[in-house]
Amino acid sequence: MMKRFAQRLFLVISALAVGVIAWFVVQAFTPGPSLADQPVVARSRNALDGQSPSGESEEPVPGLPTGIEIGSDRMLLDVFRFNLDSDEADEQLLVVKPTKNPDDPITIVMIDYDEAARAWKFVWEGPSSVTKIKTVQVSVKDLIGDHNLDIIVEGINDSGQRTMNVFWRTISGATVSYAPICSIAADSIEVVETDRPDSYKLGQSNAEAFQLVAYRPDPDSSNLTDQIRETWEWRFRTTRYELSRLERVPGAQIEQKFIAGVLDGKAETFEGFLEGVWYKSPADGDDERETHFIIFDPSGKAVHFHTASLLESYSWDDSHLTRLGLFIGGRNLAVRNLKRMVDIELKGLDRISVRVMQSLFIKADPSARWNGVYQRVGQTMAESNAKPAALVMLDGAKLSGGYVSESGVAFNFAWPDFTYNDGTAEERGNFSLYTIEKETVLELAFVTKEGRLDRRASYLVQPAGEPGTGVSTLPAVTALPAGDITLVPIRLTLNGPELLESLPIRLRKPR
Repeated sequence: MMKRFAQRLFLVISALAVGVIAWFVVQAFTPGPSLADQPVVARSRNALDGQSPSGESEEPVPGLPTGIEIGSDRMLLDVFRFNLDSDEADEQLLVVKPTKNPDDPITIVMIDYDEAARAWKFVWEGPSSVTKIKTVQVSVKDLIGDHNLDIIVEGINDSGQRTMNVFWRTISGATVSYAPICSIAADSIEVVETDRPDSYKLGQSNAEAFQLVAYRPDPDSSNLTDQIRETWEWRFRTTRYELSRLERVPGAQIEQKFIAGVLDGKAETFEGFLEGVWYKSPADGDDERETHFIIFDPSGKAVHFHTASLLESYSWDDSHLTRLGLFIGGRNLAVRNLKRMVDIELKGLDRISVRVMQSLFIKADPSARWNGVYQRVGQTMAESNAKPAALVMLDGAKLSGGYVSESGVAFNFAWPDFTYNDGTAEERGNFSLYTIEKETVLELAFVTKEGRLDRRASYLVQPAGEPGTGVSTLPAVTALPAGDITLVPIRLTLNGPELLESLPIRLRKPR
């Protein structure tokens, strides 16, 4: 009886196991919800795989949801998410670029998820003025003051101008759309935000619209820093931003605005302005042979003081804001008990006043050589102070053929190889020619029969005759002396060629 019961129990458990396995198999082949049916959750993505119209390689973006097609002649560049209405779901703003013509501007496409239909749908699309893919930026803000978020598209066009397109929410029946209310292209564009009343913040009333300000070059002025300031204001009558005021802004006012931006009460702002190389404007009593440079390196936390014959490096330990600039404290990286304090004041767009105090135990700078007005080093200044290359390689093939010394030592040059025979044995190796400190240098590398380096020898190459002090009388060495030559043994050091106490070798070409 017990045996029959155990058999029945085993059969029941086996049947249940088979049923569970069959259920999992059926579920594996049953289609479930597609990922494409989910919202696009990317934020600020780049273009699709492959090459963009500008030829730049981009990163992949997520696929579009089911039912949304942008067309085979358009490329999805970016996806932004904003909640632009009263529902809980975010709308998706797709940044789309036509692929047929790379010069066509970028288009903004809005899609939204319809809870009732349980599907994504197109809401609206509008063109922008942006053509440079990498510069497009989409944001939302209530510019009008009517508690609706306007879509703002900014970027750069093919002319290198900043562009701004603003789209305003409109409703016709149950249909939601966006109308273009502003399109500006200028050197710079900004939104002039003002504080809005508490009644607006509490949703009890509307507020005044923000103004838009654009700056362009003044076409009637020869001064490149003079600009035209355009003020754009919202007009409900035309439901657009319209140009309301034009003002000429002299370059001096622009400079004052720049200065105000640098002196914004943040040490890091002024440190960023200082970063780079500055040179001292000559003053009475300065050595005209030396230009004083100060190199500010806030990221590396260092300040370097440099002339043609001097380099002093100090750590940048702390910064303290002053009314017109910054006070920097640091210590010499080599002599740690030497402290230096630098008081800097802003004087203009690219000018600062520097006063240096240093001490071992007291704050003093007896020479005051670093004090003065400094200007930022521009491209022209950098090029004029650039030093020539310390070493310039010459064409070794120009030294060829056999040479013989008065003592019977024979050289034979066949670039890049040479042979040397002193009458007892013949040696071989490679040679190179270069100029250093306006001198032509011949360097010989002697190698063994197995091809290993044995030794090196260096010589100044001079015209035949009595060698001088080792300093060539040639104004600049760009070629070898013609005919017979003299080899002056030297040692190469950090300070340049150094003469050895060996006799020069006078070589002549056999006639």
